[in-house]
Amino acid sequence: MKNKENRPGDVAPSSSSGQTLRQRAEEITRGKAVQSPENLEAMSPEETRQTLHDLQVHQIELEIQNEELRRAQAELETARARYFDLYDLAPVGYCTLSKPGLIQEANLTAVTLLGVARGALIKQPISRFILKEDQDIYYRHRKQLFETGAPQVCEMRMVKPDGTAFWTRVEAVTAQDANGVPVCRVVLSDITDRKQAEELIHRLASVDDLTGIFNRRVFIETAENEMSRFHRYGKPFTFIMIDLDNFKSVNDRFGHLAGDRVLKDLVHTVAKQIREVDTLGRLGGEEFGILLVETSLTDGLTTARRIQEALHHTPMKLDSGETLTVTASMGLSEVTKEDTSLDSLISRADMALYKAKDLGRDQIEVNT
Repeated sequence: MKNKENRPGDVAPSSSSGQTLRQRAEEITRGKAVQSPENLEAMSPEETRQTLHDLQVHQIELEIQNEELRRAQAELETARARYFDLYDLAPVGYCTLSKPGLIQEANLTAVTLLGVARGALIKQPISRFILKEDQDIYYRHRKQLFETGAPQVCEMRMVKPDGTAFWTRVEAVTAQDANGVPVCRVVLSDITDRKQAEELIHRLASVDDLTGIFNRRVFIETAENEMSRFHRYGKPFTFIMIDLDNFKSVNDRFGHLAGDRVLKDLVHTVAKQIREVDTLGRLGGEEFGILLVETSLTDGLTTARRIQEALHHTPMKLDSGETLTVTASMGLSEVTKEDTSLDSLISRADMALYKAKDLGRDQIEVNT
């Protein structure tokens, strides 16, 4: 260590700082000798022994102090290394951002998340790694952070240079750097797995297990939204209720697995006859509903006939090798200003459907 005293026979320090320190010490020693009225020759043997004893004690004191300094320095270096290990290898990403949003430093986890080498990451705008559709979330929270000083938390999608998108929970607080300049400390947590699980749960709760289309609950919610749009903006829509004819006989003759296959094939055939903006849902059993948005009753009737024709010309092949042609009865109703709730619209379509059944099935009826 630089603090260690040089004893006789030791090699003199080679650094300029060590030489300067030695020169200063020698100058102080000479200065004290000149100022002292006594010299070694004038000292008695007892005084000489006492002086040597004091010097030895002082030397030991210095050595003890140097050892303590070395130990403290080693502990400091160990703590510093431990801190950087914990910082770099933390399970979350840590970033420091300037007020304009430039990355000033990042730990290893953040570097891995963003997919960029640490050296190339510094001074890059963090917005470069945020999906364009979610950048408004970032800018809004950054503005609130520096205006209010209150910690901010949000969830948004980030993207790597190769285009891989991932969900991130972002926690941010304000701080000051060594020069007193405001900065932003950010914690990035990858929540992609959690988001995917949530989306799966939502999908399972929203779609029919067998056919993959909307279940009754979501279909009704969608229809209610269309009802609100109609009363607010005057956007018309037509509701079609479809019921498969003689479906019980299919189950009784071929079995429930064959019946399931028929229902899935029916959905596939119907879906090809409607637009992407329209909504198809399973209301229960062999009963289905279609919402034709911004569609009049006349155009809805055209769509229903197209579905009927497609069913006539699409034989369904069962696992047994047999083919089966199925038909469906349909009832239509168009939303009106008198429809204050969805129930009246569904009721009219249901009445038209049962009329189609009574007329011999494979029929289309309208109830205005």
